[in-house]
Amino acid sequence: MNRPDRTRRLALQRLMLAAPLAPPGWLVACGGTPPEVEVPFQEWMPNTYRAIPRGHYVLRSAGEWNALWQAAPAQFPGDPFPLADKATPPVDFSRFMLLVLSLGTGLRCYLPQVSRITDQGGARRVYWKTNEDTGTTTSACNYNYPLVTLILAPLSDGLVEFIR
Repeated sequence: MNRPDRTRRLALQRLMLAAPLAPPGWLVACGGTPPEVEVPFQEWMPNTYRAIPRGHYVLRSAGEWNALWQAAPAQFPGDPFPLADKATPPVDFSRFMLLVLSLGTGLRCYLPQVSRITDQGGARRVYWKTNEDTGTTTSACNYNYPLVTLILAPLSDGLVEFIR
């Protein structure tokens, strides 16, 4: 074996030995998977008295939010639910996006709950659940209610996936 071939072979062997020791950032730069990180979020307006149609919504502008809010009828207009018949609540869309998870109208004990949000390379995953299959019941299970959860999360223009 000549000297240049042996040098290349040794260099390749060293690279293969060192690859598992490389920092994760190097793998991302080489096309690897970026790490999944937790995204801070907050539940917003926990008592939403609008019957927002069943679905998952990712709203990034005041126009989108206003259209959804105005199209959804007030479930309980007037007192004692004054928020139901008010104008669209303001959101700072320069900093946040609004994630809306609606199961339509049903038993209040099945209100959707977001447990965590993650980001992986700009793609967000919203993990949510209800106590529908747990057998847990409360007096809230006696009342029909808009099953809507509104979440404020840091603004992102990536894909958002809702996972139950």
